[in-house]
Amino acid sequence: MQVISLVNKFNNFLVLILKHIAIWILAAMMFITAIDVFLRYIFNSPISGSFELVEYMMALVVPFSIVFCAKHKAHVRVDIILDHAGKKVRSFIHFLGSILSLCLFSIIAWQACIYVTEEYVSRLTSSVLYIPVYPFIGALAAAFIILSLLTLAEAINYFAGNIKWSR
Repeated sequence: MQVISLVNKFNNFLVLILKHIAIWILAAMMFITAIDVFLRYIFNSPISGSFELVEYMMALVVPFSIVFCAKHKAHVRVDIILDHAGKKVRSFIHFLGSILSLCLFSIIAWQACIYVTEEYVSRLTSSVLYIPVYPFIGALAAAFIILSLLTLAEAINYFAGNIKWSR
């Protein structure tokens, strides 16, 4: 039980960090977009590469937000069948869903890690600002590694009976 508690605390800490990073990146995206629109329409001089900046920032915000949503169970779930099932059946279905999610997220993390090394070797950059691509793919890989750890802890908690699913 102590190990599960430590893993849950570690996951909470990682999710908190990713949440704050995503919030600040989203604020920067809004600021860049607003300044770009203002400069474009008032002075007819947009920010060069603003589209690339926003595009790369979105590549960070989305996976970090997915981790946050998974932690707080803010994803969409259809419970038509589970509403009529018993607590043990519901717990087993959620455990099974966690295991399947863990498999999917682990494969995504693994492939993203492979892709990051390929992009690092190729030195691919953006076309206007020459920003390297590999750090953003690395952030995606890190987010899915954290999501895998989070899902593993969730599956262990379901198996141990620490999570009681309620609507």
